[in-house]
Amino acid sequence: MPGARTELFVRKHPGGVFTVENVAKTPGSIFFVHSGTGTDSVGRGKNPDAPLATIDYAIGLCTANKGDVIYVLPGHAESTAAVITADIAGVKIIGLGQGNDRPAITVAAAVDGIDITAVDVVIENLRFPTPTAAATSVINIAADRAVVRNCWFECGANAVDVITVTAAGERPLIEGNFVVVTANGPDNFVITEGVIDAPIIQDNIIIGSDATNAWDDGAINYNSQAVTNPIVRRNAFLGMGTATVSIVNNGSVTGEMTGPNTYAGSATSADNTAADTEVLDQLSGASGIPTWPAAAAAASGVSLAEVLRYIEDALVGTAGVVTWAAGAAPANAVSLSEAIRYIAENIITSGGTVLPATQSLYDILAGANGVATWAAGAAPANNVSLAEAIRYIAENIITSGGTVLPATQSLYDLIAGTNGIATWAAGAPPGNAVSLSEGLRDLWDAVRNGTGGSEPGTNKSIVDAIGFDGAAAVAASAGMLRTQAGSRFVVKKALASTAILTTGVDVTGVSSVGDILIEDFTIQCDGTGLATGTAFTLEANNVKGSAIFCSQAVANLGANALMDKKSVTTGKSVVLESTKKVVAKCTVASCDGAGTIDVYLLCRRLADNATLAAA
Repeated sequence: MPGARTELFVRKHPGGVFTVENVAKTPGSIFFVHSGTGTDSVGRGKNPDAPLATIDYAIGLCTANKGDVIYVLPGHAESTAAVITADIAGVKIIGLGQGNDRPAITVAAAVDGIDITAVDVVIENLRFPTPTAAATSVINIAADRAVVRNCWFECGANAVDVITVTAAGERPLIEGNFVVVTANGPDNFVITEGVIDAPIIQDNIIIGSDATNAWDDGAINYNSQAVTNPIVRRNAFLGMGTATVSIVNNGSVTGEMTGPNTYAGSATSADNTAADTEVLDQLSGASGIPTWPAAAAAASGVSLAEVLRYIEDALVGTAGVVTWAAGAAPANAVSLSEAIRYIAENIITSGGTVLPATQSLYDILAGANGVATWAAGAAPANNVSLAEAIRYIAENIITSGGTVLPATQSLYDLIAGTNGIATWAAGAPPGNAVSLSEGLRDLWDAVRNGTGGSEPGTNKSIVDAIGFDGAAAVAASAGMLRTQAGSRFVVKKALASTAILTTGVDVTGVSSVGDILIEDFTIQCDGTGLATGTAFTLEANNVKGSAIFCSQAVANLGANALMDKKSVTTGKSVVLESTKKVVAKCTVASCDGAGTIDVYLLCRRLADNATLAAA
């Protein structure tokens, strides 16, 4: 179909044939090996009809990290008098064929059969017959992320480790292999020879024929190394006899996940609690423990399940605690039963009064069946009960020589409720034997009421002193802050241009009570301003001093003019004598036109209650 794409592609191997390949599985070069028809020489190995003779020679032709694959053809048989060194990173060595047709690698000397020294090497589908007794291992993993998958290992009487993992062999994956012990004597299937992290051993079938055909050490042996985060799962440890240990020497292991695995006849292991039963099921699976044992107190040789059953009986079972220990105050080395007994005794039995049969602590604290007879009140102190102290508080709030609250009134009513104090006492300054209500009434009188408060003066409130109650001014009086000597105020007068005559027009009425200092003034015109006349003046008709304290040419008071005493031609502060006023004039000729001018006088009283208003 036009445009269709596939993961398969066709390529020509130099010296070989055209092939159709899956690029995801064989992105690099491909080499073929067969001991019967192959020859180790340059130019061979690209064609299954002209293979190489040995795996080690094929490895030497590979390129690191290119995804090169070595296919070992069915019927290949190689006896390793010298080690096969997998020292090219990323190489896959894959055996073809099934059963005994798979390529066979026999370790026949004091060597590691295959020594993996480069990272990311994969060994797959090879058959390893029983090695010679001198062999150091069948496969030695000495580089990161090695994979040994779907291989067949035969283990005879020779004391050999099948797979050894050195400290350099971090994160190996050993999965799907079939391992059979044909005679008693092999040491371990997998053994760690250094500190490694995250080895994964999964989905392997490990078989011993009977009790005599077993591992000398164990199927998987951590060898007392400080291995971290190992995963051993879904493996079948079968027919090895009760003396054989499946997983051993894991006392130094941390972060491990062992299980679920299947065991048949295997001795001690991390999750071997019963034949063909998984620990994961027993701890958190749906099947759980098939049959719980009878309860037994913790002791040597007693299982966790027996102890848990014993605890359950004591906590929630009908048997309860068989014999309660004597009570003891909570402290180091004191048990829960001793502490609970101690609490119970100190609540109702240890020298105290036992609660009536029909009464509980809840009844006393919050229930309808309260304290039958209250003890006499006593001030809180050592050996004084809550009931005595509460009675004491109640008496001192409402009964001890004081006035009892009305039946329809509570302390809440007095403090914040709608049913407040029915009749307030007359105000009294705070002092001995003066109640809160008398003191509050006194404060109210002083602040607002003005009918008996002691401050700021007889029959004077703070409102009286300020001179303003928030809505309206209060009539001026002696000492009022609003009108006392030194207080400021502003007088505003709006004048039409036509009203400003040579004879003058009043800006203010006459001052009264005392003198007033006019500290500053502001004059501002509308959009038309003044017209005609020569100079605009503000004058005080005082007995003393110069009359004119503001003078500015009319010509400068046109549209939107804005001036103060600093910007006019003549600008001064002036003291307006008591009973005197301010007049605006125009010299030479009266003003005319349609404009207006606003005059603002900033005034300061020089005597209490001195006043001045706009004319």
